[in-house]
Amino acid sequence: MEWSTKDFALSVVIISVMAVLALLAPKVLVVSVVILWIILWVIAIIDVLKSEFTGSNKIVWILVLILIPIIGVIAYSLIGEKQKVKE
Repeated sequence: MEWSTKDFALSVVIISVMAVLALLAPKVLVVSVVILWIILWVIAIIDVLKSEFTGSNKIVWILVLILIPIIGVIAYSLIGEKQKVKE
């Protein structure tokens, strides 16, 4: 996943809204973070399923994302993106 200017602007808006919510209602912030994390997790799984990898890396990434979702999303965004087969 490459970050475009549009993606960056959207993430800034989301973070700003979450900061305002944190000031108004901390419970809303926690729910917002959980929902955001679930969305990122689903996006990562879809990205793995749509992408081509060498060997059995696709199966490994799916297992990592399912078994350790929080660490898996971070690891996939840092490491997995580089393992994709370039077309």
